[in-house]
Amino acid sequence: MKRITLIIIVLLSFVQFSKAQIIVTSTSASTQKVKKERVKKEWPKSNRVKGWVLRPELELGYDFFDGDFSVDPYLNIGYQLNPYITLGIGGGWNRSSSDITGDGFNVFPVYADIRGYFCNRKASPYLNLKIGYAIGKKSFYNNTDYFEDYDYITEDVQTGFYLGVGCGLNWKNFDFGISIPIVWTRSNYHESYYDYYDYYTLRGARVSLLLHVAYNFQLSSKK
Repeated sequence: MKRITLIIIVLLSFVQFSKAQIIVTSTSASTQKVKKERVKKEWPKSNRVKGWVLRPELELGYDFFDGDFSVDPYLNIGYQLNPYITLGIGGGWNRSSSDITGDGFNVFPVYADIRGYFCNRKASPYLNLKIGYAIGKKSFYNNTDYFEDYDYITEDVQTGFYLGVGCGLNWKNFDFGISIPIVWTRSNYHESYYDYYDYYTLRGARVSLLLHVAYNFQLSSKK
């Protein structure tokens, strides 16, 4: 009888000890989980809210069309649908120091502006697309040799389809990135030599690689 009583006491003691170990282990795991949740970092949200946004831009870099330096200012106004998408319109001025007529490339593009952000953070990568039409000028170059009865006229038309592609980083209200504007142009050539006469057109694209800087003014906001 004493042996049975002793065995019962030992078993009860073991059960109580096991329960205590489980409680301690559970408490330790809960404490570690709370600590991890406290350590978890919250990334700051962006300043982008639903409403109207005004964005002046400045782009500068290399113009492959003329092989010269280019400085292009733009102004866009759009509506921020949510922290990820902006739709708007805009216009600008593309100007380089020279073209085939020596007068400089000079066009005014107007376009629809579409922008998408990859996340809703203070520092957000973005992708920008501008689609429209560039309104420019016509330039003439006349090379005439009266002794040889030779006449060569170039009509340079700086008007055509406009496409702008850009990407970069939006930090707070600032934009830093790169942009590739493309303007499709054409040149009409008139050539005559004695009884010979020829007329033909060459089409090309003015392509630039530019650094992009902008600031986003929040004109209104809606919840």
